[in-house]
Amino acid sequence: MYLNKKPFNVILKSVCFLIFFTFGLQSIGQRLKRLNLGMSQPQPEETLPKSRVPIQPAIRKEKKIIPALLEQTSPDNYKLTAGWELSEVYKIIASGESVFNPNLNRKYWYNATVPGTVLTTLVEQGVYPDPYFGINNLAIPDTLCRMDWWYRITFRQPSNQLKEKAWLVFNGINYRAEIWLNKKLLGTINGAFHRGKFDVTGILHSTEENILAVRI
Repeated sequence: MYLNKKPFNVILKSVCFLIFFTFGLQSIGQRLKRLNLGMSQPQPEETLPKSRVPIQPAIRKEKKIIPALLEQTSPDNYKLTAGWELSEVYKIIASGESVFNPNLNRKYWYNATVPGTVLTTLVEQGVYPDPYFGINNLAIPDTLCRMDWWYRITFRQPSNQLKEKAWLVFNGINYRAEIWLNKKLLGTINGAFHRGKFDVTGILHSTEENILAVRI
């Protein structure tokens, strides 16, 4: 008796391929779980929650021009408390404009609630109904968490001259962001509510508007 090596090698390769393919699928599945992409198809309608109260209609608010407000919190510290705006990144790309254009058309932007999440702004601006009322949350698409967003604000340097060093501080961003000031990438923040501190010495404009843009 003898062993035909050729068929044996084919069988061995097939078994190895099946093992590799199986573990490969498991690895892909584990990665998808870590990405938290949610369901791959709509939930069956019969399993959705029901309510006697219909979903409330959302009434879009008119966009307002709100100037930036620098609130002085200490002799050397200022907080940007008003003037933030928000837009979907794909809209900026489609417009062909740059977020650093001083004359950027922001008519379709939202007046942003800061601090707050993207959804906080969209609910406050009347894009979606309050998710904490009835089953209004069913009207909010889960695609919002898979999109990039721009936060933008323009402001002037405080009238009193800054000292030798100037820092831009974020007390927390969720979850990942790029920080841009006057077309310069200052750095990134990665992690839930991680604090970011960036040296903006020499980047701030002293005689013209500063454009701060944060890509979430």
